[in-house]
Amino acid sequence: MKILVTGASGFVGKKLIYALASLKHEVIAVARSPEKIEIPEELKPFITAIKCDLSKKEDYANLPKNIDAAYFLVHSMKQADKNFAQLEQSLSELFVLYLNTTTAKQVIFLGGIISEKVTSKHMVSRQKVEEILKKAAAPYTILRAAIILGEDSLSYQILYKLTDKLPIMVAPKWINQYCQPISIQDVIFYLVSVLQKEKTFHQTFDIVGPSVTTFKALLYKQAEKRGLRRWILAVPVLTPKLSSYWLLFITRSNYYLGKALVESIKHNYLGTNDKILQLIQINRKEVSSSIHSCLDPLLSISPWNIPTKSPSSYYRVPKTGCYFLLETKKNAGFPERPPRNLLSKTYQILLESPSRKIYYQKGKMGEIWWEFTLEKNSLQEVLTFRPLGLIGRIFWLYSYFFHKALLKNV
Repeated sequence: MKILVTGASGFVGKKLIYALASLKHEVIAVARSPEKIEIPEELKPFITAIKCDLSKKEDYANLPKNIDAAYFLVHSMKQADKNFAQLEQSLSELFVLYLNTTTAKQVIFLGGIISEKVTSKHMVSRQKVEEILKKAAAPYTILRAAIILGEDSLSYQILYKLTDKLPIMVAPKWINQYCQPISIQDVIFYLVSVLQKEKTFHQTFDIVGPSVTTFKALLYKQAEKRGLRRWILAVPVLTPKLSSYWLLFITRSNYYLGKALVESIKHNYLGTNDKILQLIQINRKEVSSSIHSCLDPLLSISPWNIPTKSPSSYYRVPKTGCYFLLETKKNAGFPERPPRNLLSKTYQILLESPSRKIYYQKGKMGEIWWEFTLEKNSLQEVLTFRPLGLIGRIFWLYSYFFHKALLKNV
């Protein structure tokens, strides 16, 4: 099938296009910055990246009309409050006008769970987008996701940074509200599974994880997986606005995305419509397994179907909570082992191919990846350090120039 995916350079969009391409679909990846989409060599015959700003009517001329289905994965929550709702509605209306000129037989939208108690501007805007997409000539399928746990998701990045930076946490009372986190692997599975499934046409589904928990319990679970001990005290004095600034100060996350998250989970954030489980067979991942996947020393860009011919291009080093150093050398080859450093004497090889090699070391202060990539006559060296807690961050500051010198002398 020929499938158009908007928001293809985003957290969910990237994984979706890789999954669809690995199933041999012809994928049109639409993004404002298509250069951000790294396409593995084996998937290039199946993915065409197109530059398009969906808020500009003239850009739709770049999009094909002969498509079988379309995914709508864009949002404007990084925009200022006064602009994002109007922009989202205008954008979705333009997309429906385009969709009605195509041969699309289905439009699939990924939004967030909507509770009767949640009346935030972000959730109301998402609901209006749903109503606009329902007016398209093609049948719609709407998936409303709970908090998504994936290494690049905002929810997980906040979870990670809070537990890593704060041994003692005075947190807003909303951390005691209930939620049903879902893994990114399960989200992609649902998105792919509803494709051209007629029983999902003109339907809205909640997609959630198998367990009910609290954000506070998620913080403790993340700390446990990282080997950190944490103390959390919930107080009732922080308003959603103050909570958003608190998240911004501690995690450096986008203020408006943080505000959207706070407004979503200041009440219980639970799914109420589980009809999709009657249509799609899925073994959903538990919270512990989802967090464990986020912390793998080597992450897969695709949720499944990693080929055996050249798997190296399908894996990458983690980014969340990491620091980086970069060096490029001419006429150099792979070193036989990583340089001796202050973190650990032992190492393992995570990945090895003719053009790429990754060494991995783990110690009490954190983890180090030494990644070497050969491109023509040059060797690109990237050192990635993921500190463990506050002590790990102090260690990195202490050893920064030492490691920089090591990288130059590899």
